[in-house]
Amino acid sequence: MLSEADIRNLYEAAVRANFGLFYATAYRVVRNAADAEETVQQGLMKAFASLGSLQDANRLVGWMCQIVRNSALDLLDKRKRHEKSLPDDYDPSGDALDPSHQPALAEAARAVYDEVDKLPEGQATVITLRHTEQLNIEEIAARLKISPNLVRVRLFRAYERLRSSPRLRRAAGEA
Repeated sequence: MLSEADIRNLYEAAVRANFGLFYATAYRVVRNAADAEETVQQGLMKAFASLGSLQDANRLVGWMCQIVRNSALDLLDKRKRHEKSLPDDYDPSGDALDPSHQPALAEAARAVYDEVDKLPEGQATVITLRHTEQLNIEEIAARLKISPNLVRVRLFRAYERLRSSPRLRRAAGEA
């Protein structure tokens, strides 16, 4: 049985070693860098506060990922409730670079997110780490504790699926 200090040390090491994974997990849900950072912080604080309920220290990273994911889902639920409470004539004044002000760009971004969400979990995770964290093959392999060759296979299969998506081809302006 691990002591409380041992569990805290494992937690700190897990945060340092897997922050990108936690961020990618949150980003896949909220699709916004600032919200992903916020939900990672909230999720990791919740995980720290709940360390005493951890049953198996070998499952710490997965347990923490689930808490981060739940925090991201909670944020989306709060937003949906807030949006329902806004008046019908509410017109947000956003940044001119906001994709919602550029319908074609917004649709293309939405198409990419939707298609990545349809990928198998392993493929979606490596794509997300590659393009949101800008990690290379070896870094992704180390983060996920899989071989670099498996990362390459998952990336290849993910790219193939994305390339064959009619929705993404339409969004890119191809026939």
